[in-house]
Amino acid sequence: MINDIKNTLVQSRLLITHTDKLNEKDRNKLAVIDTKLQSQQNLAMLENIALNLCHYFERTEDNATLIHEMRTYLEENYQDPSLCLTKIADEFLVSESYVSHLFKNESGINFSTFLEKLRLDAAMRLIKEGNCKVSTLYMKVGYNNPTSLRRAFKKRYGVPPSSIQ
Repeated sequence: MINDIKNTLVQSRLLITHTDKLNEKDRNKLAVIDTKLQSQQNLAMLENIALNLCHYFERTEDNATLIHEMRTYLEENYQDPSLCLTKIADEFLVSESYVSHLFKNESGINFSTFLEKLRLDAAMRLIKEGNCKVSTLYMKVGYNNPTSLRRAFKKRYGVPPSSIQ
C-alpha cells in the first residue's frame, strides 16, 4: 500500500513541471513536499493512515466473499506460471496491497505462501498418483522451470520430488 500512496503522490508532484514560473513561496512549498516525499518516516505515516481508513470502509462479509472467490480462482488456475499477485489484483479490480492485506487477515498466510502451497500440494498428489514424470511436473503445477519446483519442494517436504514414490 505504501508504494501505491507514494506513487500517487510522486505522480501528482511530477505534474508540476514549470517551477520556474512559480513564485518564491510556492517553490519553497514544493521543496518541502519533495523532501517529505523522500522521507521513509513520512511515507510510513501515510501508509498507517491509509490502513486505518481502510477499516472504516471494510465490510467483513464482502471480504470473506472476495477472499473465497480469489481462493477459488487460484485453485482453478494455479497451473498458470504467470499467476501472481498483480494478476489477481487485476482480475478482481483491487490493488495488490489490498489482495495482500486480505490474504493475511482472512487466511493468516500471505498470498505467495498460499499459491506455493497449492502448487506443491498438487505436485505431491501427481507424484503419488504416478500421473506425471518429475521432469515435466513443473509445467503442470505452475512453475517456470524444474529447478524452482525442486527448490520449493525440498524446502517444504525436506526431500526432492524425485525421492517420492
